[in-house]
Amino acid sequence: MKTNYFTYRYLPVDGYVPSESLKDTIDSMISSGNNTANMAGEYYVIQPVAGDVYTFIKTNSRDVFRKLDLSNNICVDLSQILTANEKIAFASFFIIKSNLIGFSNTLYSPRIGKLAEIYDLVMLARNNNHNINFEPIANQVTEQEVLNYAHVGRITMKLDKSQNLIDRLGTLFAGNVSYDDVDSFEIKIIPKRTKDIKDTFSGVMNAMPQEVTSVAVSAKEHIGDVATDLNVIMSNTVCDFVNISSTTAINIQMENNYTNNSTLRNLGY
Repeated sequence: MKTNYFTYRYLPVDGYVPSESLKDTIDSMISSGNNTANMAGEYYVIQPVAGDVYTFIKTNSRDVFRKLDLSNNICVDLSQILTANEKIAFASFFIIKSNLIGFSNTLYSPRIGKLAEIYDLVMLARNNNHNINFEPIANQVTEQEVLNYAHVGRITMKLDKSQNLIDRLGTLFAGNVSYDDVDSFEIKIIPKRTKDIKDTFSGVMNAMPQEVTSVAVSAKEHIGDVATDLNVIMSNTVCDFVNISSTTAINIQMENNYTNNSTLRNLGY
């Protein structure tokens, strides 16, 4: 589970500063029972985990989930074994520090935008009609930094449409191909299984066509790490990873990740 880090501010930007911290507000919402909301037909709730870590839970009434017995392949629709007050729900986790929030979600769990919505439902009037706004903390990655990673994998380039590029594509495709409704092109360079293609990446960066607007690389800082997508031309959201299968509790992993994230320190967080 990926943890993206965000800073936050209040809109409109006019110098307004809340009287209490974001963490104090979340704690107050929980203690006063203002930590729940019904939005778009689903139920949301914020609950404390430990220390600076919280969970943000959302019900799911739209998808079909089943319980599977692996010994006999018998499936049971989960909705059939729930009581009247029970719902299938999915959890995100977030950590609040003095000037940032780290937010982790899965495919079905709520996104950080919904956290902003439930916060504003309670706090908009108290904040003099100012909305909370979460912005990703970004970091520029250089070519050399990518080359210092232990493993470089898939390379993805986005290219703007130009007549020069269309002319070159004409050597690949026979016949009359129309690109009138095409906005841009994407090229993926995929390595052979387990192969490190640092040399390919270096060559690509040294012979970059002028049409290229972004280059993303799937890379591992250390062997055994989960691959991270790094934008070499565009900026990257600073992130960490939580292993939901680990025996170490999620809140401890998130605290350790925040403490040990050197990129955040270098950026002043």
